Amino acid sequence: MLLGISIVALVKEGHRNDLYLFLTCVYTVVLALTSTLGRSRTIDIASNHLALVLFVTFAVYACRDLWPLATFTESPVDINEGTLLWAKISLLGLTGVVIPLVKPRVHIPIDSSQPAGISNEEQTASILSLALYSFLDPVIYLANRLAGLSYDQFPPLADYDDAHNLANKSFPILDPLLNHQKNHIFWGLMRVYRYEFASQALLMVIQVLADISTPVTLNELIKYIERSDETASVRPWVWIIALFLAPAISSVALHWREYLGTRTLVRTEGIITQLVFEHALRVRMKTESDHGGTTAVPTPDTASLAGTDGPETAKSAPASGNTSPESQTSSDGELTGKITTLVTADLGNITDARNFLSLGGSQFDFTGGFAHAYCTFVGLVVMLVGLPLPGYVARSLNTVQEEKMKKIDARVQTVTETLSALRMIKLFGWENKIKDQLQVKREEELFWSRKARVLEIVNGNVAQTELLDAFSDHEVSPGQAIEYIDFERDTIGFRDARFTWSGGNAGDSIPSKQQFSLNIEGDLRFQRGGLNMIVGPTGSGKTSLLMALLGEMHFDPLTPRSAFNLPREGGVAYAAQESWVQNETIKVKVPRGIWFLADNFARKMSSSEQHMTKRDTRKCALERDLDLFDAGDATEVGEKGLTLSGGQKARLTLARAVYSNADILLLDDVLAALDVHTSKWIADKCFTGSLMKDRTIILVV
Repeated sequence: MLLGISIVALVKEGHRNDLYLFLTCVYTVVLALTSTLGRSRTIDIASNHLALVLFVTFAVYACRDLWPLATFTESPVDINEGTLLWAKISLLGLTGVVIPLVKPRVHIPIDSSQPAGISNEEQTASILSLALYSFLDPVIYLANRLAGLSYDQFPPLADYDDAHNLANKSFPILDPLLNHQKNHIFWGLMRVYRYEFASQALLMVIQVLADISTPVTLNELIKYIERSDETASVRPWVWIIALFLAPAISSVALHWREYLGTRTLVRTEGIITQLVFEHALRVRMKTESDHGGTTAVPTPDTASLAGTDGPETAKSAPASGNTSPESQTSSDGELTGKITTLVTADLGNITDARNFLSLGGSQFDFTGGFAHAYCTFVGLVVMLVGLPLPGYVARSLNTVQEEKMKKIDARVQTVTETLSALRMIKLFGWENKIKDQLQVKREEELFWSRKARVLEIVNGNVAQTELLDAFSDHEVSPGQAIEYIDFERDTIGFRDARFTWSGGNAGDSIPSKQQFSLNIEGDLRFQRGGLNMIVGPTGSGKTSLLMALLGEMHFDPLTPRSAFNLPREGGVAYAAQESWVQNETIKVKVPRGIWFLADNFARKMSSSEQHMTKRDTRKCALERDLDLFDAGDATEVGEKGLTLSGGQKARLTLARAVYSNADILLLDDVLAALDVHTSKWIADKCFTGSLMKDRTIILVV
């Protein structure tokens, strides 16, 4: 119909504006056909674009021909078109404003490969229904008629709120194990919710402008009443309509901003809770009792060789065990309490800062205040005089919040440990002692909580900055979450860890194991794809370091950030200091068929394969040993390697690890039983040869 009217206007008047309208109508017809005959996603894009084009066209005509009707001094520009003008404006208003507002939206599933299923009413409701929340009316009416609603009677969960889809969207940004970055969680959440925050900012601007327009509109209406129509340019009914629309628009913007903030809160709670618990499954956590006579043993120096024959490139600082008993007692076993606090108090502090954009609205109000002339400067002077006080209170509040969160962590951990050992506590009659410990922890927490509450009251009376209170918590809590999950998955090493052989068994018959403790302070990381050597005197803990890396020792976290990791995706091969050999033939003992040198196997190999096999055999210095055996690689080694010498068992153990498919090799002093020439041969031909390319070697020497 619009196309027909534009053709009539073009033929009748022949103006350039009519030609532009005709071309616009042709374009809208193409978009309308595309939105009807295209695919689902194409239909949605074409439909939205069509509504936008029609709305812009209506806005142009509204500025040219409708706004002049609201003034005393102007007249419509296209008034000469007569009834065709009002027909065009009516149709444009219907198709560009009314229909897009009431038309149901098309639901497009997030994952096109999965069936859509039953969609939530929110996903298909019209824009007007979303703005007024009328899509919830059926649920409200049903709840009004029934005493209670069952789970099946509630609307289904929208697919974009599903935990799986939220994780797929946010984890590549928030999880440092996936993005290999250590960004603050605030910036990660800003990236995840960038569209939500942009929408909230736009709604905040609309709300502030609507709030400011109410007194301005009332002022203009009073001026018109005082001056009648002598100097007025805008008709009074415009201000009357504006007095109704401004509060309505402000209310809609406010509640929609609150809705977006609440939805962001719920999604953030689900995402961070899932992220923390998934990371908890990646760490090995054991709550061990303290050893009264623990002896700290420094870790050995660690050297890394990046290339085959390159110089030493990195050496880790020794991690000494000079940890005070107080720090060990306060740090032991806090990981459980840390996780509990992260998903409760810290998560609440993070989500409390969801409305931080509201701080920007005060700037618009402050700017609009200058419209009330010089009286605003009196309040401005008072604000400037008292400006340092809120800053001091906010800094004090931030410090107190940090201490309060530490006390909460300690109290939660004590409660967790008590519940896990409740039967033993009842058996030994330790109820009063445990009660006293919990009372002390609780009193410390209440002391800092009272102090924080007093500062919050003072801060609220000094300046209405509730959001700054949330920011003081928001600054502390995300930092704790970041420290917890920022240990990379592909890292080989330790961070602030302590390892013991005994799990607190007082009846251990080996005193050395009772007293031994391997302490690692700070970060100790091994280089991937290179040769790392652990060097130290006898009894310094070199073997224990490998055992701790393999998870064979009990892990005691020194701090909430404590962690250790050994990637196992590519396989791990371990050669012990004391060779462990069972009764079997050599070719069975060593994997990958590298020792299949008997005639019946050699005939099946090409000449190049035989040459490669013999070359690799020489790298572990076993070629001479095979020649000494009558049966070659078919020789049985006997129980515990009875037929082999100490050096032969060591070389066989080394070959078993080297010729495996493992990406990471842990070699515990495998050169100790070899002479100098053999050790040099293995170091030159094996450790720095092509067989070890892109493989990680951790060698104890």
